[in-house]
Amino acid sequence: MYYEHIKGLNSENKVINHLQRQGWRLLHHRFKTKIAEIDLIFQKGHEFKMVEVKSISSWNFVSYRVSKKQKQRLIRVFHYFQQRFSLDITLELALVPANGDILFIEIENDC
Repeated sequence: MYYEHIKGLNSENKVINHLQRQGWRLLHHRFKTKIAEIDLIFQKGHEFKMVEVKSISSWNFVSYRVSKKQKQRLIRVFHYFQQRFSLDITLELALVPANGDILFIEIENDC
């Protein structure tokens, strides 16, 4: 369990560093709500980005890294932020391999 926690923190730090180099400002790290925890929330100008970070050891089974239930919780938090604060916000999944580039995938918010 401890190893997985450290691996997750390292992956989150890789995403933070990557997006900060692109001009995004980190607003929240591991933001907890009653519905779900959001790994990272960033801002760049008037744009906001919520990011769920997943470490991967292989590109096999990537589609299973976020369960349907977890995706639904993330989307509910996304809609809450969008409606409550009238934000231009995206919800993304960041897949972080041990070596190589981070892959960002926008999560469809129509569940």
